[in-house]
Amino acid sequence: MYYRDAETEWGSWMQSTLPKSPQEEAKFWMTSQTEPGILFEFANKDAFRHKNVTKTYPLPFQFVGNSHVIHDGYFYYNQMGTNRLIKYDMNTNHTFFRPIEDASFSEDTGRLYETQFNFMDIMSDENGLWVVFAGNHTNNTLIIKLDPVSLGTENVWNITLDHSMIGEMFISCGVLYGIESATDVFTKIRFAFDLYANQPVDVSVNFTNPFKHNNLIAYNPRHEKIMAWDSRNLIEYPVRFLETEDTTTEEEPSEE
Repeated sequence: MYYRDAETEWGSWMQSTLPKSPQEEAKFWMTSQTEPGILFEFANKDAFRHKNVTKTYPLPFQFVGNSHVIHDGYFYYNQMGTNRLIKYDMNTNHTFFRPIEDASFSEDTGRLYETQFNFMDIMSDENGLWVVFAGNHTNNTLIIKLDPVSLGTENVWNITLDHSMIGEMFISCGVLYGIESATDVFTKIRFAFDLYANQPVDVSVNFTNPFKHNNLIAYNPRHEKIMAWDSRNLIEYPVRFLETEDTTTEEEPSEE
């Protein structure tokens, strides 16, 4: 489904993965690479599609990248120039933070994915909050499962997968999925790792990047869809879960 166009090449659009109310469930949020100190809110789908901003949040710290999450009334993001994860309360403007140990935050030690835009990918699935990140001393993919309230560490993984060779990743139902390319129109999800079973999963699922520059691929468990930012085009992919196999299928996006 095609939602709308964007003014910038890089950005993020989000819906809450754990809304506090029906009003919050209807809202959309957006960030833009050109304004790293502002979070934009839209009251509903109609306001979002017509670019009618209903509220802006001046953030206490600027963000870097575009892999953020709205979860349970908080905005989680990577603070620019640091390895800190910020938890921003959108109701009170209070801020909490924790450093992600050994997470890269400089060009010298590298970024995530082939797009080279993020140091961290902050995700939320049916099981809670996750951070996938580039490390200072390895090309392996590093993952932390966090308590969304305290920001304490629940578990840590170090997977032998070079994150810089992957187009993008997302987590769904506790399984980490890797998309081969974010720039090829036709590509595949060829990597999957069950984080709870601590073992790889055999997978080969077709995936498309219609506009050849997909720099945001984020799974939303509340709506069972993937939200993407593909070369100034905001699109979503419905996700279909197969009951007979431990497999997730991403259907090709369709224009309304």
